[in-house]
Amino acid sequence: MKNTFSFFSKRNVLVSFLLTGLFFLVGLNSTNAQQSAGGGANPYTGIAQAFGVTAYPLGTFDQATTVTTLTDILIPLKPLIGHGASQAQELKYAYLSTVLADVGAYSIAVEISLLKRLEELKDSKHLGGAMNQTKINPTAQLAALYNETVNALQ
Repeated sequence: MKNTFSFFSKRNVLVSFLLTGLFFLVGLNSTNAQQSAGGGANPYTGIAQAFGVTAYPLGTFDQATTVTTLTDILIPLKPLIGHGASQAQELKYAYLSTVLADVGAYSIAVEISLLKRLEELKDSKHLGGAMNQTKINPTAQLAALYNETVNALQ
């Protein structure tokens, strides 16, 4: 009888331990999801400062609305790419299509993608041609593109 009791006690302790761990993980995951859902500080404020633009807090822009808005902007641009698009249009298409992929396909926060992709375009091939055409500095041109996109999303 003593061995039977000992076996059930160890088993109960193990089950209790596993259940406690499971509840802890579920609670932790739920807490993280609530914190990241909106209102958090944007981790890329340094990029925003470098370009002189506003870093919006996470959750400022609705992802579904952003996908629709960016798609609406990109539809008329797509046929022009490689067929007479200006360098500024190519730059805009490159920027918006990568943001759309981030937001739509990978569920990256809009506020993060807008800034990360801005930084990536700083040294891109699209920017060189656009700079030659517009005769302005790349930081100002990209900041204007960012602000134009944010205005469309608001």
